[in-house]
Amino acid sequence: MVHHIQKIVDKQPYKLLLEFNTGETLWVDLESTLKRKSTHEKSIFRPLLNPEYFNNVKYNEEIRCIYWGNGVDFCPDVLYMMAKNIPFKHNDEA
Repeated sequence: MVHHIQKIVDKQPYKLLLEFNTGETLWVDLESTLKRKSTHEKSIFRPLLNPEYFNNVKYNEEIRCIYWGNGVDFCPDVLYMMAKNIPFKHNDEA
């Protein structure tokens, strides 16, 4: 199955709660990936270590993926594989 992102549900520093086309809402923790890819000072991933910049993540509805203004994006299949399935409760379910 090819995975697509339906929407960004929530964001925290280095973590995104994403709704996938499977109907699942999953947390993806990108912290270790960003740190690993940011060792070189000119790395395109380095700005994402700034929580404010990270939180500027955008959703591309046409190709159903996420991206940042500097051109960084992640394949939805990779994000799905990285995701940890944490039960999601809507505010009205508390």
